Amino acid sequence: MFEEFYKKIKQENISDQNLLMLSDLDFGELRISIKDWQSLSSKLRQEIVIRVSEMAEESVDLDFTSILRLALDDPESEIKESAIAGLWESEERKLIPKLCDMLRKDSELSVRVAAAINLGHFALMSVTGKLLDKDGERIYTPLIDALSDENESIELRRRALESISVFQTDDVTNWILWAYREVSDQLKQSSVFSMGKSCNPIWIPTIVEELNSEDPAMRYEAAIAAGEQMAESTVPILIAMLADTDIEVRSAVIQSLGIIGGSSAKKALQALLESEDDFTREIVQESLKVADLDQSGMDMRP
Repeated sequence: MFEEFYKKIKQENISDQNLLMLSDLDFGELRISIKDWQSLSSKLRQEIVIRVSEMAEESVDLDFTSILRLALDDPESEIKESAIAGLWESEERKLIPKLCDMLRKDSELSVRVAAAINLGHFALMSVTGKLLDKDGERIYTPLIDALSDENESIELRRRALESISVFQTDDVTNWILWAYREVSDQLKQSSVFSMGKSCNPIWIPTIVEELNSEDPAMRYEAAIAAGEQMAESTVPILIAMLADTDIEVRSAVIQSLGIIGGSSAKKALQALLESEDDFTREIVQESLKVADLDQSGMDMRP
């Protein structure tokens, strides 16, 4: 398959039609060695990774997991990062050992950070029963190791915290609290984000407090966290925040009101449909779809 694909590449100009040849193949079907892959220029390899990632995002019927998995062994850090990002929605558990290994050992910090972020997707799969217990343990260990290593960069530690936060262990709770008490604004933001991902109601009072923060970045994270927690008690505050001066905060508030739902939230969102801002209307419409979907699910319950 690779040989046929390779022949169709001329002057580093590739078409979507040619890239489709790489979709829906088992890893073995590619018949590409890392040496074959590296025979392409780094520019072309990066273009392939980015293009197939975009195509997969646009169509759920396309699956480029195999070629992106191969690109995880690329010598160029930027290409590895792009491949990891392209695999964000993959549920292929065979990726877990590779991502854990990249988190532990890759020479580039940016690649290790990307691996930590991607492992968050698999961590969520683990706690929702979509993976084996041993997979969850395999994911948890390198994340907690990175988080607890004082010699690691703040960026890696905060991303490890965000990914591991779905595991409701005493250690994770303590690390979320540690990050919240740190001087670093980045760690505090990640802490509030993690409070939401944890779905642990003990954090709701802190989330409410940060909804009133003077820092828009903290208000943004708190608004997202309120939605993740499905915290109905935050709805009145979120409705008031629809007048926030920061557009990103308002967008987060709109999304969370849709997730939490309820008559008050829907009424507030519907009022925004009259907005002259096309961007706001689009977000509101999507949030109302989420709210309606959740409501229909509730109506079907006995």
